[in-house]
Amino acid sequence: MRIAAITLVALLLSAVNSFAITGLGIGVRGGYITGLDMGGIEDGVKLLDPNAEVDDQMTMVGAHLRVGTLPIIDFDIAAEYAWKNMELYDDYKLDFKILAVTATGFYKILPTPMITPYVGLGVGSYTLTYDIKTPAGSTPVFDPDKTTKFGYHGVIGAKIKPPMFPLGFFARYRYTYISTEDDATKFSTILVGATFSLP
Repeated sequence: MRIAAITLVALLLSAVNSFAITGLGIGVRGGYITGLDMGGIEDGVKLLDPNAEVDDQMTMVGAHLRVGTLPIIDFDIAAEYAWKNMELYDDYKLDFKILAVTATGFYKILPTPMITPYVGLGVGSYTLTYDIKTPAGSTPVFDPDKTTKFGYHGVIGAKIKPPMFPLGFFARYRYTYISTEDDATKFSTILVGATFSLP
């Protein structure tokens, strides 16, 4: 995980080094993951409960650092955490978590003083953890499974920033593909967030 995070930071810094930095910002974000395909995790769930329908939605929160560049490209690096708790048969519970560190480049499309649509591509390091617990909630059925994998994503969205105002907002759609063993983990995310421009 540490090596992957260092690699992401190095990629971001080397990329922005070729451009003039026009501004930095920090912010928070929240999102809703849908269409979650957890790769082989569903197979493990169905071994315990063949009739289980694995919920394909998760809640996500995070924080980010934005790097503005000239003329039409921005970058951000973000840390995000997503989780889901699902009831199985006889009150068994599935806990599934995703911890991600991502870097994304954005190409601005016809920017205006207030609204800027964009498309983007990025990479990320994803730590996936899942655990199935007994009804008592204290004893796991098996040791929690944890793996860290590399992933890719594409985004489309828009940011809104009133002139002379330090706070901007964004909304975006993101599709993520994580290279897990046997079967990839894939999902879509609807993201909204706010960014405070640093002086």
